[in-house]
Amino acid sequence: MPRSCLLFVGMFVSLFATSASAQPVSQTLTDMEPPLLAPESQLELSQESTLPAFDEPAPVDMAVDAEAINKKKTPVTDMLQDFHGYRYHSSWTGWIIGDGDQFGMVTLASNHYQHRGVDSGIGVGMQFHLLAGPERTDMPPRVFDFSLGYQKREVHGDLGYDVAYAVVASSDFEGSSREGIRFPSHAVGFLRVNAITELVFGVDYLDRGDIKVLPVGGLIVLPHPDVRFELVFPRPRMVFRLTDKKHLSIGGELGGGTWAIERDALFDDLTTYRDLRLSVGLEHVKDDGKISAFEIAYLFDRRLEYTSGVEYGLNDTIMLRMVESY
Repeated sequence: MPRSCLLFVGMFVSLFATSASAQPVSQTLTDMEPPLLAPESQLELSQESTLPAFDEPAPVDMAVDAEAINKKKTPVTDMLQDFHGYRYHSSWTGWIIGDGDQFGMVTLASNHYQHRGVDSGIGVGMQFHLLAGPERTDMPPRVFDFSLGYQKREVHGDLGYDVAYAVVASSDFEGSSREGIRFPSHAVGFLRVNAITELVFGVDYLDRGDIKVLPVGGLIVLPHPDVRFELVFPRPRMVFRLTDKKHLSIGGELGGGTWAIERDALFDDLTTYRDLRLSVGLEHVKDDGKISAFEIAYLFDRRLEYTSGVEYGLNDTIMLRMVESY
């Protein structure tokens, strides 16, 4: 046999042997797959392979949560328990009923004292008085008060104090207003005697035409969380809490003022109006700590005096007043 035929036969035999020893592709892939599991085993694997659930948050106790939130809130100042000082800022509109010879007055006012809770500062005050009568004297139709004052108050342990000094121009600003320049001031101390009692002492310099100085003295007593007694001369006061937002107040005070005026006879004079007041008021405490009050006051011992020598008494009357205090 030729050499080329032998070479061809050898290649054919080698190729046939290799094809016979090879397995089908499908069988090879099948052999590579993992063995099938029984249904019970598949179920166990499915249960074990389930992703674990996240821990659920603990239920919230709404009562405890609300209490915690309320503690974080700044509570409204308790007007019956806190230190107020001797005077604090307020604005008001008042009407003293009267006409003819009985002297009525409508007042729009804001004083120069500091707000509650403010230790010290400078304040500006303005008062506008529209007058009605008296016909038998020549009072002007209107008078004014403009004030600039400084006040400081603090509490150190059981001792507190409130001092203030101001310059006030009180006049009709028609003639000379020099006599209407006044310097009212006060210096008042507070000593805590026990948990419910404070001793009050000091002096109030009014610098008025009728009264220059008044002593300040008495007790502040808190016999109950809903009751405050300010048994202090010259401005005694009692406050009763009716609800969380409503107070009833009963008080007394000296009213009136002194003004430099120009008389119809074209000469300057200094006039002083004075009354004593017993008032009853209903107060509304707002969320921001401000107090709005409506007061009805009985005015007695009313007098009108001039430094030129005229002086006479006035009949008792009623005053209505809306007050906003801070």
